[in-house]
Amino acid sequence: MNDNVLEIQGLSKDYGDFILDKVSFSLPRGVIMGLIGENGAGKSTTINCILNETQKTGGKILIFGKDHILDEIEIKDKLGVVFDENHFPDIFTAEEIGKFMSGI
Repeated sequence: MNDNVLEIQGLSKDYGDFILDKVSFSLPRGVIMGLIGENGAGKSTTINCILNETQKTGGKILIFGKDHILDEIEIKDKLGVVFDENHFPDIFTAEEIGKFMSGI
C-alpha cells in the first residue's frame, strides 16, 4: 500500500510566457507541507493544477492514490480547501452572498 496522500510526477503547465516545468514530489500521509518561493515561481499554478482548477499541460497527479481528474468528485469529497481570495463576482453584496451560501 502506498502511504503518499499526494504524488506529483512531471507536472507541467505552459502559459506561453511562463512554464511550470516537470515538477515532481510526493507528500506522505501525516506530513504537513508548504510551498515556499518568490512571486511567479509556480506555487499557485501547482495548487490549482492539483485541484483541477487549472488544466495541466503534462504530468500525473495522484491524490489518495487516485487520478485527480478521473476520480475528482470522490477526491474532493475528502478535501477541505480555503482560498486566500473569494471568487464571487463584485456585483454581489455581502447580504446576497450570505443568502446564496445559506442554501449550501
